Amino acid sequence: MVKFVLAYIFITIMIVSCKAKENNLECDKFRKGRFRYHGYTIERDESIQTEKGDNGEIITKRIKWINDCEYELTFLSGRQNDTLPNGGEVVYERKEKIQNIKIVETAMDFYVFETVTSKGEVVRDKVWLSGIGGFKSIGETFPVKK
Repeated sequence: MVKFVLAYIFITIMIVSCKAKENNLECDKFRKGRFRYHGYTIERDESIQTEKGDNGEIITKRIKWINDCEYELTFLSGRQNDTLPNGGEVVYERKEKIQNIKIVETAMDFYVFETVTSKGEVVRDKVWLSGIGGFKSIGETFPVKK
């Protein structure tokens, strides 16, 4: 019985502390600005997000904030140019897609988000503020490009 009570208290404390952390997220500083994510420089204002890839790809998305820490991205336009070994070029166009993003952790220079892929897989990764040292992502490091 004592173990049950201790387990109950422990679980209750964990839930309360997680909720307290969630409520203290500082998401406002990530609504607009310049960010870095997996080879892309992201420029975001209140309604549009432009992603410029190191490979020349440019993608434009509409951003709609659901609440302070959740937003929805809707694909508007984009093309990816790949140069073939023989010097030719292939251009890919993407179809419209909506992606829901939830910011689950914030720090001074990055935020951690979660999203669900079309296959139902949960993805968790970091987006870094631009202009702060090197850029890192979970499992990857990106150098600053000037």
